[in-house]
Amino acid sequence: TGIAGFTLAGGMGYIRRKHGLACDNLIAAEVVLADGSVVHASETENSDLLWGLRGGGGNFGVVTSFEFRLHAIGPEVAFVSAIYSFDDVEQILRGWRDYSEQAPDEVTPDFYVWGMPPLPDVPAEMVGMPIVFIAGMYAGPAAEGERILKPLCELATPLSDLSGVAPYAMVQSNSDPLFPNGLQYYWKSVTLDTLDNGGIDAILRVSHGRPTPQTLIALRYLGGAISHVPEDATAYGNRAALYNLSIDATWSEPIQSDEMIAWTRRVWSELQQETGAGVYLNFAGLGEDSATLSKLAYRANHDRLVEVKRAYDPNNLFRVNVNIKP
Repeated sequence: TGIAGFTLAGGMGYIRRKHGLACDNLIAAEVVLADGSVVHASETENSDLLWGLRGGGGNFGVVTSFEFRLHAIGPEVAFVSAIYSFDDVEQILRGWRDYSEQAPDEVTPDFYVWGMPPLPDVPAEMVGMPIVFIAGMYAGPAAEGERILKPLCELATPLSDLSGVAPYAMVQSNSDPLFPNGLQYYWKSVTLDTLDNGGIDAILRVSHGRPTPQTLIALRYLGGAISHVPEDATAYGNRAALYNLSIDATWSEPIQSDEMIAWTRRVWSELQQETGAGVYLNFAGLGEDSATLSKLAYRANHDRLVEVKRAYDPNNLFRVNVNIKP
């Protein structure tokens, strides 16, 4: 994941509930504009541009330097890495939801339906079998975190539990090998304000219909510090949403691409129509109708973003994105 795109479109990491999105912690940036000029954006200089950069994506210029507010984390943190049988998926999903909605802001919990990855010590015949994977982290003292995270390892009988304490940098990077260059990826997501019985049924339906073992259904709990920021304080929309549901289509052969992209778009469209959900900019899809996606991503901030776009990129040079038309 590149820090630039991650930040400009929001940035959901393992400290999102304790310290907010990456864009919430962006305090200044150097930007090359469409006319070639270089400007500095901060709270006191081009503040409207900084507002737009905090969640408005790559619509305004090329950001060549970021300045962030820092937070003390670790160096060691408690984390969850529990694998369950897919047979227990509904029980685990309901238990994960109930736990998440009562958890302190230090806890950032994720729920995944996946195919068993080729981890060390996993028998070859188990690779690709459907599983439920619970991941998460505690942004506070590690010993306290192990105690508070323990229920996530007891949602059913785990097939494997690799949870424990590790350096924060290791927790951040331990999934990198599972998404290698060479595979094909097409990811889209919706933001959900709640996860009621209808939402659970929809997630279960999509989970049972995954077209390849590598395809993930990823559900991230939000809230916490994300929702403490006023909706109009940054360009980022959908702050009231408690969940991000991502349909992470992944496959091996390029010949499958048309079929996989069509499946992802169809499932996303069904979910969006059923829930009226918003869009998270970093998982918006590619080559689609930006006018629709941008309004679902930015919500009430869309009209103000048009004004910022008109001021800094009036000819829409930066348009290969979820575009805000000036």
